[in-house]
Amino acid sequence: VLKKYGNDVSKAYNHYIVHDGKHFEILECMAEQKGEKGFFSLIENSFKNSIHEEAPLIAEAVKLGADKAKLEKCVSDGIYRKKVEDQTSRGLKSFNITSTPSSVFINAETGEYRILRGYSEDNSSSPFMDSIEIVK
Repeated sequence: VLKKYGNDVSKAYNHYIVHDGKHFEILECMAEQKGEKGFFSLIENSFKNSIHEEAPLIAEAVKLGADKAKLEKCVSDGIYRKKVEDQTSRGLKSFNITSTPSSVFINAETGEYRILRGYSEDNSSSPFMDSIEIVK
C-alpha cells in the first residue's frame, strides 16, 4: 500500500486491548528503547509465537536487544498505560472497533472512512487497496 500510494497515504498504529494491557505497554517501552523497528519486530514475534504475557514478552524484547531493567521499570511505572487505554477507547468510540486485527482507512480531507476487519489468509494486499480506493 505504501509503495503504491507513496505520499498520498500515511500509516499509524493504534493499540486495542485484547490481551492484558501490559502487552501493549511493553511494546511502547520497547519502542522507547529500539524505535519503530524494535516495536514492529517485537509485535511481529509476539503474535507469530503467541507471546502475550508480561514475562515472556519482556524476555522476547531482551532477545531483540532491549535493556531488561529499563524495560521493566518503564512497564512498572505505567508510562504508556494512558496512551494504550486512550487508543483503545478511541477505537471503540470512534469506529466501533471490537476485534483485532482491524484497519481503518480515513480520507483526511473528507473524513470518510472504511473499516477492514480481519486479515487475508493469502496475505493479499487487495482488501487494503480496495478500501483505499473506496475512501479516495
